[in-house]
Amino acid sequence: MSATLLAGSPAPVASDIALAGRTVAPRPVPKLDASISGPLRARLRSAFDLAVQRVQEVESCSALFVPLRHDGVEMLRNTRYSVAAAAIARDACSKQDIVAFTAVGSPATRVCASFQQLPPTAAAMIVLHEALHFAGLRERPVHSDGLWPAEINALVRKGCGL
Repeated sequence: MSATLLAGSPAPVASDIALAGRTVAPRPVPKLDASISGPLRARLRSAFDLAVQRVQEVESCSALFVPLRHDGVEMLRNTRYSVAAAAIARDACSKQDIVAFTAVGSPATRVCASFQQLPPTAAAMIVLHEALHFAGLRERPVHSDGLWPAEINALVRKGCGL
């Protein structure tokens, strides 16, 4: 299939591609800090790609962001990933079942070394779980009006088919 310009369209922006009569933005790529390397970098890239794919292709997955008034792909596109290296981050990573964390409303996601050992679908589920925090979803026990981590994971698994 060859790329063609749409009649009457403004000149394409470098980030847009015109295909089959419609303009499609290229898939976003994760914003990875230089601190993320090796197997952790590879796992995070593949998890991010799967998460983006699910949000774009599975309506019930993108719908998870609607009550938070955000677009799932935009939340993923704007998240910045780095290794959880500070003392407080290392403490969080030492807790059972914590492989990444994000403050509500923050684009910064800290990733623990143990993230690289997750199976691909579990890693994508975590990427989406953290994107929901960036979008404003609160979590217990920190926020009494939030959902428990297992409840968020269950919503993502069911909604996104992970």
